[in-house]
Amino acid sequence: MHKKNKFSLALGALLSGVLAATMSKAGESQTPMETVLVTGTRLSGSPEFATTVLDRRQIELLSPASTTSLLRAIPHLYLFENGGPGGLSFASIRGGDPNFTLVLIDGVAVNDPTNSRGGGFDFNQIDPAAIDRVEVHRGGISAIYGGDALSGVIHFITRGSDGVNLAAGVGNKGQRHASATASRRLTDSLSGLISLGLSELEVSHAQRYRNEQAMFKVRKDTGSASGDLLLSISEQTANAFPEDSGGSLATLQEIEYRDSRQIVASGRGRLDMGETLTATALVAHADHREDSDHPGIAPGALEGVPASEITSRFQQTTVDVNLAGYLGKHLSAVAGATARKSTGRNDGVVDFGAPVPVDYRLEQNVFSGYAELGWAQGGFNGNAGLRIDDPEGFERETSLRLSASYSVTSNLTLNASLSEGYKLPSFFALAHPLVGNPDLEPERSDSWEWGIAYRTRDNLEIKATYFQVDYQNLVDFDPEAFTQINRGSVTMEGTELSAGWTISEAVRLDASATHLDAKALESEGALRRRPKWLTNIQLSARLSPALDGFIALRHRDDFIDSSVLTGEKTLGGFSSLDAGANWSLGSRLELALTFENLLDNPREDAIGLRGPERTWRVTGRLRL
Repeated sequence: MHKKNKFSLALGALLSGVLAATMSKAGESQTPMETVLVTGTRLSGSPEFATTVLDRRQIELLSPASTTSLLRAIPHLYLFENGGPGGLSFASIRGGDPNFTLVLIDGVAVNDPTNSRGGGFDFNQIDPAAIDRVEVHRGGISAIYGGDALSGVIHFITRGSDGVNLAAGVGNKGQRHASATASRRLTDSLSGLISLGLSELEVSHAQRYRNEQAMFKVRKDTGSASGDLLLSISEQTANAFPEDSGGSLATLQEIEYRDSRQIVASGRGRLDMGETLTATALVAHADHREDSDHPGIAPGALEGVPASEITSRFQQTTVDVNLAGYLGKHLSAVAGATARKSTGRNDGVVDFGAPVPVDYRLEQNVFSGYAELGWAQGGFNGNAGLRIDDPEGFERETSLRLSASYSVTSNLTLNASLSEGYKLPSFFALAHPLVGNPDLEPERSDSWEWGIAYRTRDNLEIKATYFQVDYQNLVDFDPEAFTQINRGSVTMEGTELSAGWTISEAVRLDASATHLDAKALESEGALRRRPKWLTNIQLSARLSPALDGFIALRHRDDFIDSSVLTGEKTLGGFSSLDAGANWSLGSRLELALTFENLLDNPREDAIGLRGPERTWRVTGRLRL
């Protein structure tokens, strides 16, 4: 897969060459087109059918206690917390590992590959009060974003100018949160925003966290040009049972303590160059630091884990520039380049009876070129994407993606896509002095999907998608060699079903179901935390001009898990009945009441780690 066929090379030459040679000859009737970082494409209007969007109105209706709680409401997305509440939270898309999902904040990648999670992102680091929109794309799109988007993308778009908003809430299980967002137009073309947030959760002395976040944004827009500056800072303190410890089942219920800080800074600019050509540029920097005090895990059915004290830090600077525009009435294109510098370090000791240093440093540069071509005519809409990455220390990678949709009638649409992807080994897997292996090869994927969407005249829309993903060269720890190795392959097959029905102007029903069949090599054993079924049914209603409400049933099937204490074990399924309501007490004041797990069903997300029982919270919002 290092060397692609002539078709890939020809496509790259076509996209780049045609864009540069004919952009100025495009029809004058077209309006300037800005590239977008929305789900799976940089071209607006391209076919996107494996995407879910949650906007601010929906977020406020759900009034989530955390971003992890918010993401549980998104169809076809599996969320779990290592160590229970207060532990690290991760997402799996179409059966992929958590570190196969690229996480973006306003277009800036925030995955951290320096620790044993290998790039998996902890969603408890983001305050939901700062989120304006969440966009989730399911499916590998390395051709768009590069090597981290092996199974999908979760993109958080932060809040923009919407006046002054104050919110505060309390609930059981030690839930407390408060936020303040203020925006102001400074001149006709300049505006600014400040957002502050605090959230806390304390299920028990062993499971709790506190998150503080501050965000500053400045935007200048003169019509033909615009620019945005962003600075986001979040700090978190948390403690939970160590991952795979057996939690409350363990004789010695030791606790892991973590402190983390994340800084995201970016500047983005857009310039309309004529009637059909737009240039954009992004300069971004992400900085993540984590201090972990791990107590170790005593041996049980499996070998134990030694105690450790680790400080890790990851910094990544990205520069991206591109040109986008129309090549004719039906054809649009974008071509650009990215330079990315990443540095990671690990400082600390592991206790093997005596402290053993596990310090490492690693720097990695990646230079990339990419292009997309979109064609829309009649009922056909197609997109071709090609990206060439040149990562330092590895061979050059070429990723291709093709997608298309066709409207058979005004009610019926067919769609399909084909893509290939790769993911570089994490800094931890490459450079850790005890278990790292500098000779690891990138993990790879080949995926395809096809689907159908049908909309009736009475506002009912039904979608069905079948997908298959083949992962190869997976990175795993070999206990005999005591190092990371490439081995094994996994095939994920599944079906995603969803339906949305606007029953009336005041009532809407949304339902989804995901079936996953994870097939590993027989020598690899069963795959952990891959439930076969996920379902989500939600009824939303405007009960009166001043009252909105929802009730939702969310279910996950049983799955296989493992812990040091017990070894492999099957955990039962879980169903949660959630409900909430928002009251408008005048034009400026709102009151929200939210319940999760109303029926108080027992939930075990990991062995010995039971989730919260019935929870409730009350939130007040004031708009000035």
